[in-house]
Amino acid sequence: MKKIFVLSLALLAGSLFAGEKENLAGEMLSLMGAPAMVKQSQQRMKMQLGAVLKQFEKIPAAKAKAVEAEKKANDLIVKSFNWDGVKDDLIKQYIDAFSIEEMKAIIAFYKSPAGEKMLKKSPVVTRNCMQIIQKKMYAVIPQVEKMISEVKAAAGPAPKTACVGGKCSTSKCGTNCDPKTSKCKAGVCPAKK
Repeated sequence: MKKIFVLSLALLAGSLFAGEKENLAGEMLSLMGAPAMVKQSQQRMKMQLGAVLKQFEKIPAAKAKAVEAEKKANDLIVKSFNWDGVKDDLIKQYIDAFSIEEMKAIIAFYKSPAGEKMLKKSPVVTRNCMQIIQKKMYAVIPQVEKMISEVKAAAGPAPKTACVGGKCSTSKCGTNCDPKTSKCKAGVCPAKK
C-alpha cells in the first residue's frame, strides 16, 4: 500500500512540475507577443493570397472561382493557422529548451523596464540588422560570381564524359572508369558481358 502511495505522490509531483513548466512557457510566449505574431502572420498570408487571386478576378471566366477560392482559403487559414493551433507546439519548444528556473528568470527580465523595452524594440532592431547583413551579403555576391567564372574559364569546357567517384558519368552501368587515368573507358558494361 505504501508503494502505491509513494508512486501516486511521484506521479502527482511530476504532473504539477510539467504543468508549471507549461504555464511558465505560455507566460513567456505571451510576454513576447507570440499570439499577436501568429495573428499578424495569418493576416499576411491572407493578404498575399488576396494579391495572387486578385489577378484572376480580372479574367471573367476565373473571377467567380477566384472569389470562392479566396473565401475558402481564408477560412482554412483562420481555422488551421491560429494561436490555439500552434500554442502547444511552441510551448513544447520552450519546455524542451529551458528549465523552470531559467523561465522564471527570463519572465522576470521581460517584466522589468529593460526587458519590456527589449521586447518592444527587438523586432525593429532585428529587421534593421537583417537589412545590414543582406546589404553586405549582396555586395559580395558579384565578386564571388566573378571568381567562380574565372575558375570555370580556367577549367575550359566541361568534358563530355567524366569519372565521378570511380564511375563513368555516361556509362549505363556506371562502372567503365579506368582507375589509373580516371577517364572513362570505351567498351561494354562489365555487367552485360
